[in-house]
Amino acid sequence: MKRRSDRGSVWLAALLLACTVCLTGCRAVPPPVEDLSTRWQAAIGMPDTRARVLAWQHWGETHLESGDLIFVRGQHRILLGLVDFSRLASDLTESPFSHIALVSREGDRLWVYDTVAEGPRRIAFADFVADRRLTLLAARRLRLEHRHHASQAIDFCYDVWQQQVPFDDSFRLDNGRWYCSELIEMAFRYAGLPLSEPVPIRQLPGYDRVSPAVGQVLLAARSIDPTEPVFFPGNDSAGIWSSAALEPLLEPTDIRQPPQPTIEVAETVANRLDAN
Repeated sequence: MKRRSDRGSVWLAALLLACTVCLTGCRAVPPPVEDLSTRWQAAIGMPDTRARVLAWQHWGETHLESGDLIFVRGQHRILLGLVDFSRLASDLTESPFSHIALVSREGDRLWVYDTVAEGPRRIAFADFVADRRLTLLAARRLRLEHRHHASQAIDFCYDVWQQQVPFDDSFRLDNGRWYCSELIEMAFRYAGLPLSEPVPIRQLPGYDRVSPAVGQVLLAARSIDPTEPVFFPGNDSAGIWSSAALEPLLEPTDIRQPPQPTIEVAETVANRLDAN
């Protein structure tokens, strides 16, 4: 009887050990992590663009600082819609960009200063990237030794916004008005930091390749002098983009494809989208 009892105890111990191993093994398997890539791609492809705007907003909140420069390309049509001025500006300067703006963190808000045909703006970053005409976005940051210039440049843009200085549609440097690149350049020059040098319009790298008919109509309609030096967003070799005072922050990115998020960021965006 004792042998049977011992044998039963052995079987019982073995059974308990097996159960313990199984249970421990089950607990060691991590819970499945939701793969959000499909949901993410579907969300940013939504026609109402809410997810894209939220994704860009989250990127801005976690990456942008006061003094950062945003470069974009959009679609701004002039002359009764006959001319895509954004494309023309990009072609003239052989630049992927047609517009530039300055970032400012003020309290817990992220603002963008720029000037457009309607005049100077102080616009929330989320509203800035929600513009359906935008197609491309990139960013540059002041190098460490130049970042102390940011606050004065922002003050300059704030004053221009407060005064609602009219847009400079004749693209002259001496008339007390500002176009987008001129505003940013002059803001930093006011702060003691030139970013680039102006180039006469007729010496811009793409000047000879712009349709002569379009060029003549534009020059006549806008009273633009082709010998007038201008500032421009730039490319890798000229303009503000190539300034030695700046360092890369975000390379040109399709506005429809915000920087690929981590699972945590995708969840945050998805939660915000659900909340809206």
